[in-house]
Formats: sequence, structure tokens, C-alpha cells
Amino acid sequence: STDGKQWNSETNVPRISCDEVFGADAAVFKNKIWVSGGVTYIGCGKRYLSDVFSYDGIMWAKHTASWPGRHYHKIVEFNDKLWVMGGYNGGAMNDVWSSGDGINWKQSSTPPWSARYLHGAVVFNNRLYVIGGTSSANDIWSTAEGIKWRQETKTTTGMPDIDPVSGAGVIVYDNKIWIISGFGTGDVYPKYIWNSAD
Repeated sequence: STDGKQWNSETNVPRISCDEVFGADAAVFKNKIWVSGGVTYIGCGKRYLSDVFSYDGIMWAKHTASWPGRHYHKIVEFNDKLWVMGGYNGGAMNDVWSSGDGINWKQSSTPPWSARYLHGAVVFNNRLYVIGGTSSANDIWSTAEGIKWRQETKTTTGMPDIDPVSGAGVIVYDNKIWIISGFGTGDVYPKYIWNSAD
């Protein structure tokens, strides 16, 4: 859509696998759309994918990444690289991978944040943020280069700065990070909105 009102269906989309995929994530990098990961359940049986597809506005290209297959992860453009973080492939994950071309990937050192999926990830003030997620409750971490991480909030062992949340919408707007709704503790679906300028 060019106006948010009229929408066009893209028909020239490659089949990612032998059946439908869900839990993939996408980012824009080097003027292309990049779609990564996901899980299949039907035609091929249950498979966690490490496929990466790029789209330049005309053609799709398929690439196979070296990171383990996963879904409910995050892929983000940061410091002129694509970054894949966390996810689920039978268990929660906390690995971090980066690529300068979307094809060749390198694993970073294991981050201090706990394994998680359905988390949020955004770039804000030249730092990459990982926010909440299943198995991680309400912690927020950031890094300036993808290696050294800094915890930005308290955890559930003390008074939390935010409520535990997973599957939230996490965006940057008006020079703030916004956390919108999501899953709360005990299958609660909160209607809150949090924001932070720092």
C-alpha cells in the first residue's frame, strides 16, 4: 500500500517450503525486504526453518543461513548488518547472529539475557534493544555493537519498571521506545502502553 487504505496482494511470492509457514520475521536491509525463519507443520511435518528470502522489489532470492532454524525470533538491521536474535526451536534460544550481506552469518558471543522468544527488538539512540519475551518476563537489554550487553531495567526479582510482557508491539516513535499490549502473566492480555525516552 502507498496510502494505508488501498492494499495490493503480492502474487510473485516464492513458496518458502512444501507448506505454509508461520512465526517468521522480516526487516529492511540494503534496500531489500528480508524474511527469515519460521516453522512448518503440515506438508513436510514440523520443521524449524533457517531459510532467508530477500526481495528487491522485482525478484525474490532464497538463501540458507548457518544459524539453527527457529520461529518467534527477531531480525533487525543495526550497524549496517542484519541481526537475528533468540527464538524457539523446541526450546527458547538466546543466540545472536549477524550478517553484512544477509547470506554469510557469524555468531556473536552468548549474551547475558536469558533465552526467549516472542520478544521485541528495536534500534534506538544507536543501540540495539531486546525487550521482554516468553521465558524472560520484563527485562530490557541493549548493546552498542552486538557483543557487550547492558541491562536497562530491573527484573521480576525486584520492583519491575515494566510489567512482564511477550508478543508485544515494540516500535520507535517520537524519539521514544513504545511497548504496546502483548501477553501478560497468566495468559492475561493487558491493554497498556509504555514508552521511554532513554
